[in-house]
Amino acid sequence: MKTPAPWAIALLTAVSSPAGRWARIIGGPAVIVGAIVAGGWALVLAPIGAMMLVTGILNICPVGPLLGRPAKGDELILSFQRVDAVSVKR
Repeated sequence: MKTPAPWAIALLTAVSSPAGRWARIIGGPAVIVGAIVAGGWALVLAPIGAMMLVTGILNICPVGPLLGRPAKGDELILSFQRVDAVSVKR
């Protein structure tokens, strides 16, 4: 399992935290409503808001598997706290 960059670890940990989940759960519908009220090209943002809401409710992070990590939020955070084994050649 390759270790992502430190900024990616910090971002994924923040998004998968309880505060990050609530931000997605509250922010998702806000994006959807904003897109509908604005209309036009802003409607492109509605599916993004829906994805934010669903991933927040289900506590999943779709980016985790792209980095070889679990999708479930709690498991994702724990995967960054474990030490990855490194082989040392002498």
